[in-house]
Amino acid sequence: MKKLLSIFIIILTLNNVQSQEIELTFQATGAATTIDSIKATNMVTGESNTVSGTNTLLLSSISTASRTITGNSGENKIYPNPFNEHAILQYASTEEDNIDIMLINSSGQIVAKSNQNIVPGLNRFNISVNTKGIYLVSIIGEAVITTLKMVCLQNSNNKNQIEYTDFSSEVIKEKSNTLEEGDLFHFMVYSSEFITIIADTPTESKTYDVEFIECKDNDGKSYAVVQIGEQWWMAENLKVTHYRSGEAIPNITDTLEWVNLSSGAYCNYDNDVNNVTTYGRLYNWHALDDNRNIAPAGWHVPTDAEWQILVDYLGGYAVAGGKMKATGTVQSGDGLWYEPNLDATNESGFSALPGGYRSSNDGNCYELIGTAYFWLATESINNLALRRGLAYYYSGVHAMNADKEKGFSVRCVRD
Repeated sequence: MKKLLSIFIIILTLNNVQSQEIELTFQATGAATTIDSIKATNMVTGESNTVSGTNTLLLSSISTASRTITGNSGENKIYPNPFNEHAILQYASTEEDNIDIMLINSSGQIVAKSNQNIVPGLNRFNISVNTKGIYLVSIIGEAVITTLKMVCLQNSNNKNQIEYTDFSSEVIKEKSNTLEEGDLFHFMVYSSEFITIIADTPTESKTYDVEFIECKDNDGKSYAVVQIGEQWWMAENLKVTHYRSGEAIPNITDTLEWVNLSSGAYCNYDNDVNNVTTYGRLYNWHALDDNRNIAPAGWHVPTDAEWQILVDYLGGYAVAGGKMKATGTVQSGDGLWYEPNLDATNESGFSALPGGYRSSNDGNCYELIGTAYFWLATESINNLALRRGLAYYYSGVHAMNADKEKGFSVRCVRD
């Protein structure tokens, strides 16, 4: 059954799919000089893969809606190609496996086959053919089904043959997700405590200069950052419990005390510390206005003008929210927003989650799964301040005034 299935896939590949591999290289700059790992996520399909200990990953690019099943790692190639007389098949594996290799001519006939136990590294095979033409090489194992095409220009061999020759234990470039033309990818690049997010739609091999920037609060917590236009933003909500001066920000749990405050404070949503890792903390506006400073060094709470730059870069208030919201929904099991999470693409990498808010009327928390509100450093009229909001039912950005005693999330922008 395995071999019949593979022939069917191979024929579809020959007739319907033109594919290539896109090689993406990442170079560390700024506060770090090395890259520990890269997490690549296809934002269209939800597929994700983490590549460790390398600055290079491969994407399998398929130009039609049909997808073939590809290997999970490695540089699989035939060289030279086209060839005369014989060629080398290089198959890369990250684990031990038992694979079947079949040589198939343009009529769909299996003209040679081999079974081989392979080891981690680059495994090499010598392939000979007795007739010039186009051939497909199918590799089938427990962890892989992949197909390569080769072209023989001339030959002097008496038989078709696949022979195992040797292997190398050199480091293998790991393959990430399948890429359809136009797919958006997020690359989360790690170096020690630094995390930089790159949002891009790669269509050809390229090199990314990954700038690592320190964004560490006074509790020692480091935050992922993302460049959107000319601005650098935190890609997660603030969680700090101390001002930059070292003094503690009061954690107010009592509802009555919260609504009567005229000084800085924070809370965890529903006073539940388990909400902090995902959603961050909620702060009243007085905590932002304190000269002891709530933001990480080198960062600050954005002004209305700085938010306007962000919104304008993302296409204006009517559409920017969808480009900022994390994708998926609670109901479908692949996100944290209520359905429909309208027009959420997160193409900016801002990765907004619905953190809800704390009321200035009764001191209770509301809308954890439905809305995300962010304080601005800009005051308004009648003892109000500005905030921006995103919602599950809306693709835009809400711009409104709010009581300074409300509790909202905070995102900082780089100085």
